[in-house]
Amino acid sequence: MSIIRSGIRSIDDLSGIKEPLLVMSNVNLDEQNLTQLPPITFDYVGGYFSCMDNEITSLVGIHKKIKDCLYIYLERNPIKEGGLGLLLIKNLNVLRSELYPIQIIATYLGKGKRGMIDCQTELIKKGYKDFAKL
Repeated sequence: MSIIRSGIRSIDDLSGIKEPLLVMSNVNLDEQNLTQLPPITFDYVGGYFSCMDNEITSLVGIHKKIKDCLYIYLERNPIKEGGLGLLLIKNLNVLRSELYPIQIIATYLGKGKRGMIDCQTELIKKGYKDFAKL
């Protein structure tokens, strides 16, 4: 297990880190040319997790990569699938993205299993079945 107190500011900060990772501050991976989520498990992020302005297309399995976090920022990524797993991230209170399906998911934060089922139903009914994946 690795504990980082000062935060992460680039993908390079993750090299050689032992999993699981506890970050007491923020994870800022903006503008890192990422095409997928980082290949490391964050058991805890004490601040925000930001992956803005990248090329991430899938959020499938995000709840396995980020387990506990207050804020997640995903603006300006061409996300095409996944996202329902965001509802399984412990303590997630703020989720930001300009994509309508992610905004739908954000309205169900903190509503438990019933909320997740309702969210999945709404996404499918509105034609966003690819976003209804964990």
